[in-house]
Amino acid sequence: MPITTHSYNEVSNYYPLEVAISFEETGVATLNYKGPLGSTAISFFNTEKPFNVITKTILSTSSQNQMFTVLSIKKTEGLFRFRFKVFFVDEGHSFLNLKFQNGELSFPDADESSNLDELIDAYFNLDLGAEILRLKNNKRGQEHSASLKRKLDSVYSKYSDMYPDKASRLGMVNDISYYSRLQIIEPLSPRVEAFIKKSNFSMILDDTFSGLFYGYVNNRISSFSFEQLNKTHYSDNSLYRIAQGIYQYLIQPENQINPQQEEALTWLRTTSFYQNYALEIEESLEKVKGKELTYFLKNLWVLDESFKGHLLEDVLKSNPSKYYLLDFWATWCAPCIQGFIDIKKMQLPKNLTLIHLSVDKYEVKDKWKSKTIEFGLNNSYLIDQVKNRAFFEIFQLEAIPRYMILDHQFNVVNINMFHPHEPQFLEYLNELTDLKE
Repeated sequence: MPITTHSYNEVSNYYPLEVAISFEETGVATLNYKGPLGSTAISFFNTEKPFNVITKTILSTSSQNQMFTVLSIKKTEGLFRFRFKVFFVDEGHSFLNLKFQNGELSFPDADESSNLDELIDAYFNLDLGAEILRLKNNKRGQEHSASLKRKLDSVYSKYSDMYPDKASRLGMVNDISYYSRLQIIEPLSPRVEAFIKKSNFSMILDDTFSGLFYGYVNNRISSFSFEQLNKTHYSDNSLYRIAQGIYQYLIQPENQINPQQEEALTWLRTTSFYQNYALEIEESLEKVKGKELTYFLKNLWVLDESFKGHLLEDVLKSNPSKYYLLDFWATWCAPCIQGFIDIKKMQLPKNLTLIHLSVDKYEVKDKWKSKTIEFGLNNSYLIDQVKNRAFFEIFQLEAIPRYMILDHQFNVVNINMFHPHEPQFLEYLNELTDLKE
């Protein structure tokens, strides 16, 4: 696809905002706000003296509709009490003064706070995410979906009557809350499509609403015509938000194998959103490449000797260690078998756990089990090749045996470790940082 640079409007500029919380008692408050590349949370801990003022500086926006979510935590009679509140901050504020009292955080200057809390609570209490999960296992799914839609429509209708001005803050919150949830029930809803294309709200939203454009991208990425993502079909504001949604999509490790990933990235690089934050975006995209393999390793589905399935993440958790040596092998591989023999002759570091992962096909599972018993392999598992196709696309296993080292946090320490017959094998293990006893 030819690259044409689109000149979309910047939604907002960012500037330092000083936030001070006056604590009337001990407690913890977390402020969540939308930065240029995603949501950011900053916490204020007042755990020692009851009367205290804590001040921190954040990066805020010059928009007149900057929205903040605050979480207050107070321990009462041994139990923790949590409270959420949402409020707007007007353009021009360089100092934000909040008050923590009776286990709650309040913003004295917020004149719409109570109405905003009521509106957001009404949508939050629908708990659509959990309801949709139940729907997937419900034989009467279509009927249940229609019921959820009626509940959502009822809330939207109520607050549309209360706040008929769509350009007002509460009118915008109502619209965005509704359409972000409608696409949970109807992922490809034409109404969501129409709303996205014409939307022109100036609101800078917190995580409560940022899912609208990410969800829109996530639901349609496989069918997007990127040549149609232009000002002929979308408002400038929508294109900027879609660019943010595509960025959020691309930095999810599980999305790296999507066939349209490259086309999405090419389009993203033509936008003003990318031009404004190119360095930060490229750094994030580079980081996700390292997380990509970690994600698929954690979710690797393996079978034990009873042919019961497990996630590799759970296997490692049940075998706590500082480091793990993953041995990828197969029953037909003579060098793999020799590797077992060589390793058994070694004294491996005590804080290293060996995990054997067979790439044999399921049809020869009995042969794999027999070899596991024959060579006395502990922690031996058979990789389910059907469920792990994405893993093999990411981790191109061109030859076996193949050895990999992970640490206890699932970080890949060495993706292509020496083989047991090589003198560097044991030397490398013993010289790993913190590996020596």
